[in-house]
Amino acid sequence: AAGMDDYLTKPMRVDTLKHMLEKWLGELPEKSPAALPEKLPGQTVANTAVSISPSLRLDADGLPLVQTDSAPLATTGVLETEVLTQLRELLGERYAQTVRVFIADTTECISALHAANKLGDKAILARHAHTVKGSGSNFGANELSALCYALQHQADTLNATEVQQMIENIAQEFERVKMELVGEEKSASEV
Repeated sequence: AAGMDDYLTKPMRVDTLKHMLEKWLGELPEKSPAALPEKLPGQTVANTAVSISPSLRLDADGLPLVQTDSAPLATTGVLETEVLTQLRELLGERYAQTVRVFIADTTECISALHAANKLGDKAILARHAHTVKGSGSNFGANELSALCYALQHQADTLNATEVQQMIENIAQEFERVKMELVGEEKSASEV
């Protein structure tokens, strides 16, 4: 595309990023790439590990139907363990602060989802659902991401009551994610 030479798409893989950086900056020192994980946190939501059915059908509880294409992912119950490990290694000392920012920002986004639904503003609904979907996937919160994906892509076709139920499902799943992250961080600080 015009003006879009060598762009990288999401989900971004570390090896692809390394290749692009080397193309434009020259050979990178061996130390930097070796410390990076093979894939970026949250990558599995967008590729083969978890995929949402193309028709985005919902089950009886209003949750998107999720199809597992490969072996089950290792989770801590709500979060994908490998993603958390990679994120902690990638962020180091900034991990705890990143968790706090994620919790604060997601809390604000969920409030904004409620407000947008009351106003009937489907564009704002989709934008905030997209934000929570992406940030949730960065922490391996695959169910939260799937719920937000469904809201993002179905908000236009649902009435306010149906959207409200989806927002409630997102809020409940976020509470589970938040409890898991806070509990996981407490355990790490006690070691």
